[in-house]
Amino acid sequence: MTDDLAWTFTYYRHALDARRGVRVTMGRDELAANMADAAPMRGPKSDLPLVCLATFEGNHRGNARVERVSMLGLDIDVPQADPGDVAARIARTLGDVEVFVYSTASSLPGAFRLRALVPYDVPATGDEYRTSWAMVKRLLACASVEIDRACCDPARGFYVWAVPPNGAYASVHIDGSPWPAAHAARVEAERLAAEEAERARSRPAPPQRSAGEGLSVLERARRYVDRMPVAIQGSDGSGATFAVARKLVADFNLSDDDAMSILREYSARCQPPWSERELLHKIASAKRARVRVEMNRR
Repeated sequence: MTDDLAWTFTYYRHALDARRGVRVTMGRDELAANMADAAPMRGPKSDLPLVCLATFEGNHRGNARVERVSMLGLDIDVPQADPGDVAARIARTLGDVEVFVYSTASSLPGAFRLRALVPYDVPATGDEYRTSWAMVKRLLACASVEIDRACCDPARGFYVWAVPPNGAYASVHIDGSPWPAAHAARVEAERLAAEEAERARSRPAPPQRSAGEGLSVLERARRYVDRMPVAIQGSDGSGATFAVARKLVADFNLSDDDAMSILREYSARCQPPWSERELLHKIASAKRARVRVEMNRR
């Protein structure tokens, strides 16, 4: 492998301060050395700095502000006796990739909770991160490596490597190839789309009845959304979800509560589902779009 690779992260001096990040670039040897020579914790875990694997507009952390992501982040919360074995399984399962592994502050002697970082071949978008992350989770499950779903968020912040008071700390670096983020995202998106198409073909046809016969506006909206394509990250999932929100708000003129109830049902079919906060943001954006349209008509 070449020795001139470097990755740019966003560093926050304190976990509660998401507005004052600075960009930090580290090369392979520097990153491995920093992990191997981790400093001891001087206080509670919540006092540790955060590092994000993405860069953000204005260095202000948030999914809507993600510019590029340099690495895949994985949390392994099931305690592990041998961090080196886990690192080797990750590297081997993903095609002899490069991987950095370090234990988290909640580790105990002989029972390490781990974080793994897998460099990308080129910086990824937020959608590419989520979709390629979903593929990695599926592949690693086959190797008995379970990873925390919360890390599918590209704006996820990780506490920096530090040695807890009990001394339980380990770091491992395995050299290898970078993970092809964009290619993996495309392959996974195609797989998910094929699965959704197969499920759609298998669904029984709804009973025939006159259009709108005896149905409330809420039920007509629900049935309409059931026929709309699901959001698959890596295939403009954000646009598909916004289209649903706009249909509920603008065309069916539903209240926020009714629109959210249907959007939650829609989200449960998406790959992966959206968070409550993200769904509220879609509803708010759809309402703003409706106001702009109404103003332009005047």
